[in-house]
Amino acid sequence: MHMPAIYFQREEIKWRDKWRSAAHEAGRATVAYDKGMAFVRAWLYRNEGADLLEETTWLGQASWLRTRDHAHEGVIGVAGIVAEAMHINPDVDASEIMDDWYWSNLMPSETDMASIPDDESERLDLVDEALGILRSQKRLFDAIKRHLFCNEILSDGMLSDMADQCA
Repeated sequence: MHMPAIYFQREEIKWRDKWRSAAHEAGRATVAYDKGMAFVRAWLYRNEGADLLEETTWLGQASWLRTRDHAHEGVIGVAGIVAEAMHINPDVDASEIMDDWYWSNLMPSETDMASIPDDESERLDLVDEALGILRSQKRLFDAIKRHLFCNEILSDGMLSDMADQCA
């Protein structure tokens, strides 16, 4: 049976969206783990009914036990878009990420934005910090990203095991 080209284009879009969501949540989980947050978890799920051309077909979430003073929430908040940018271009720098953010090519979620300051120079510092963490933890970041893409869920126990293996 011959499948029409549009079928393959749709599947490619779904595949690309899933990788991008996996990278986003892996970035947040990696930075949260690096910052010592407890009970770090992440998962992906289908965005049922999404318009392929207007919305992402895969979404995700990362969670961790937050501290009373909300320590490190800003850098974790930007880590998702930093991770997406690194997934597309491993050599990306902080100013390129800020340009993509400014032009709305990369956008933190509303939830992420709640922890990100409005000041552009503070945002740049957070992007630079997240970029440094994800580069220094590249093996762990890549392992989490692959795991999320294939399995769609990551528990805190799995993350600890991965971190031990990547150390």
